[in-house]
Amino acid sequence: MFLHRPLLLSFLQRMVGNTTWRVLLATYFIHYLFTWATLAAFSEPLTQNFIDYTYWYSVSMSTVGFGDISPVTPGGRLFYALIIAPTGILLFGSALAKLGELYLTLKKRFVTGTIDVSDLSGHIIVFGWIPQRTAKLTKLLQENKKKIVIVSDEKGLEHPLMNTDILYVNVENYVSVKELKRLGLEKCDSIIVNTGIDAVNYLTAVAVDHYLERIESNAHIVVYSECDDIQALLEGASARTEIINIHDEHLLSRSAMFPGSSSCTEALLNPAFLATHFTLKLPVQMREMAFSELSAIFKQELKVISIGFSKKSDKLGRNLQLNPDDNAMVSGGDFIHYIANQEIQKIETHLKNYLC
Repeated sequence: MFLHRPLLLSFLQRMVGNTTWRVLLATYFIHYLFTWATLAAFSEPLTQNFIDYTYWYSVSMSTVGFGDISPVTPGGRLFYALIIAPTGILLFGSALAKLGELYLTLKKRFVTGTIDVSDLSGHIIVFGWIPQRTAKLTKLLQENKKKIVIVSDEKGLEHPLMNTDILYVNVENYVSVKELKRLGLEKCDSIIVNTGIDAVNYLTAVAVDHYLERIESNAHIVVYSECDDIQALLEGASARTEIINIHDEHLLSRSAMFPGSSSCTEALLNPAFLATHFTLKLPVQMREMAFSELSAIFKQELKVISIGFSKKSDKLGRNLQLNPDDNAMVSGGDFIHYIANQEIQKIETHLKNYLC
C-alpha cells in the first residue's frame, strides 16, 4: 500500500526521470566500492576474491540471490540487510526504469518519425504520404528488397505502416537542407516524389536535385505530375529527374480499343510479375551495330526481348526509340530497353563477350 501512495510514486518518477545514465552508472560504481570496503572491514571471505565478490554483488543487487555465496559474519549480514540490500534494490529498480524510459523514447521517435536515417545506404526515399496509394507503391518497391523510407511533412502524422520494416521520417518541410540531411540522400539509390500536390512536387524535386548536385550524388529522382507545364519545367531544369504523368484514363482508353492491353501493361510495370521491363547501359567498348543485330544477340544469348533504345546522353529515355527500324544504329554507352525475367547483369556476367 505504501508504494501506491501518489506522492511517493511521483517522487520516484521525478527521481528516475532526472537521473542521467552517467549519474546512475557512477552511483552504481560507488555503491560497488563502498559495499566491498565495508564488507572487507568485517573480514567477509567473499571480498578476498574479485570474481567471487563481483558475482555475489551482481546476483544480489539484481534480487536473484542464488545463496551460494553470502556474508557469513554477523556484522556483514546486518550491514547487508539494513544498508546494501535496500540501496541495491533501489539502484536496480532505477536502472530498469531507465531502460524502460529509453525503450519508450526510441519507440516514440520511431512512431513520430523524429529519427535520423542518414547512415542508410542503397535505400529508396518516398516523399509524400497518400493513404492507400503510397501504401501500394511501397508494397511494389519491396519486391526490390531495398530499404524504404517514407517522408512526410504532415504535422502529427504517426508512422502509417507500423507493422512493416519501412522507416518513416517526419519533416517540417521538404526543402530544408537541415531536413534533407536526415534522409541519407548521399547514399540512396532513388527518390520518388509524389505528395499529391503538383506545386509541392515541383519545389521538392528542385530542392532535392540542387542538394544532390551539391553533394555530387548520382541518385535518380522520379516525380509524379499531372501538370504539363510543371513537367516541362522539371525536364528543363534537371537531367536526373524523370517525370511520370501516366493517367488511368490512358489505360482505360487503350483497353477499350485493344482488349487485354491493360493486363500486358500492368505485367510489364509490376515487379511482382516474372517478366517485366528493364533498362541497361550498354558497354562503352561495344562496337556500333544495327538494332536488329543487337536484338538477335540479346534474344539468342541472353533470352531477353529488346523493345527499344535511347542514346547515351538520354539516360531518362525522353527521346526513346521504341520498336525502331532494324537498321537503326546502336552505340556503346546507349541505353537498351528490354523485357526479361531478371536483370541482365544478374543472369549474365560476360555481356562484353557478346557485344565488344
